[in-house]
Amino acid sequence: MKQGILLYAHNSSDVDYLKIATVAGFLAKKNLNKSVSIITDSDSLNFSKTQDYYKQFESIFEHIILTDIEHGKNYRNLHDGAESKTVPFINHNRPLVYDLTPYDQTLLIDADFLIFTKNFNKYFDLDANLILCDEVYDIGSRLKYEDYYISQTGPKMYWATCMLFKKCEYVKIFFELSKYIQENYNYFANVYNYNPKMYRNDVCISIAKHIMDNFQNNDENCFERLNLTIDKDVLVSNKENSLTFLLSY
Repeated sequence: MKQGILLYAHNSSDVDYLKIATVAGFLAKKNLNKSVSIITDSDSLNFSKTQDYYKQFESIFEHIILTDIEHGKNYRNLHDGAESKTVPFINHNRPLVYDLTPYDQTLLIDADFLIFTKNFNKYFDLDANLILCDEVYDIGSRLKYEDYYISQTGPKMYWATCMLFKKCEYVKIFFELSKYIQENYNYFANVYNYNPKMYRNDVCISIAKHIMDNFQNNDENCFERLNLTIDKDVLVSNKENSLTFLLSY
């Protein structure tokens, strides 16, 4: 069984996500000792070829998988020090990963998900077709109710930050269902009572899992708690296996 790590990275007008993914891909490859590939688009890739980091980018990723994207669909608040602005970002093609991955067993991670230990290797050996993240910890203790549940009346939140899956019929159906939920996001917002203004892969996979678990909360086959920080926090120093942040509230 071919195992590997896969990242999504699509540049926006304000953020070079391929540069960030180069760091994430390097750490994943170094600490897990597995092949790493990336899904991106032609415009992002062509821009990266003009940047100083491209030689490292090219050496890290075994496969560079190009896919079509839709611009201007999603917006988020981007913080840069004391400044904040609303910027577009691209995350609509995540449910297509089952067909795009070059691996039989894939660890899918966000472009800004940094792996500093070998701990994730143990999950590749579990007898599980799909492993999701159901618990996160903000180092500044700033999480809200909607970070744990998709709505006041909805099921538990599973974070799309990372997921491990095998090629099998169950997982294929899971991603097909995720795609269907994405295409009917406003309808499911009425059913599950969440705000559909910004599309979230977290919400999409949480509903898919809820449906496939016969509308029950099932925490079987989940990662251990993951640590996160937000873009308001300032990176003070970095060492080989750790980062130090100045927190913002």
